[in-house]
Amino acid sequence: MEDKDIIGAVCLARAANRTSWLPAALYACNCYISTTDILNGVSLGPETIRLEVADQIACLNAWGGISKIQGRTQRIFVLGGVKGLSTQCTTHKSCTAACGCLVLLAIDDYMFHDKNPFGPWDTWMKELVFDKGKLCSHCRDHLDLELKKHLRKEWKSLGDIFGVADWSPQTKDSAEVAPEDENR
Repeated sequence: MEDKDIIGAVCLARAANRTSWLPAALYACNCYISTTDILNGVSLGPETIRLEVADQIACLNAWGGISKIQGRTQRIFVLGGVKGLSTQCTTHKSCTAACGCLVLLAIDDYMFHDKNPFGPWDTWMKELVFDKGKLCSHCRDHLDLELKKHLRKEWKSLGDIFGVADWSPQTKDSAEVAPEDENR
C-alpha cells in the first residue's frame, strides 16, 4: 500500500461520512506515513492529497496513546518472566527464564519500538516463540491467548486514541480490519 492510498482511505472515510472507518485509517497513517507527509500531504499525479487539519492533529496527538499500547504489550512479556505464564506449567523455572529471554529478544528486535504495535506480533511469535522458543506448550498457548486478548482490547481503544466517538471495531464496517484470532 502506498502513502497516497492510506491518506486516500482517510479522505474516503470523511467523504463517505464513515467515521467508523477513521480510527483504522488514521492508525495506518500513524504507522506507515512520515510526520512530514501527514502534515504536507503526498503527490497524486499533479495534485497533492492532504489530510484535513483535524485528522493531522488526531494523528499527531495519537502518538502518546500508541506508545502506551506498546508499554502495555511489553508488560505481558515482563510479567510472564516474573510470575510465569500458565498455571499448568510443569517447567516453571525454565519457562520463566525463557519468557525473560523473550523480553530481551523483543527489545533486540525493536518489537516494542515499532510504529505498528499490532502488526508484527503474530509473525514474531510464530518464528521465535513457537518455532524456536523454549516455552512449554502450556505457556506458549497461554502467552498466545493473552497477547491476542490484549491486542483485541487495545484495538478497541483506537476510537478514543484518535478522538472518534462512534468507533466500534465489532461493526460490519470495521470488523475486517481488526486483528484476527484464528481460534475464533
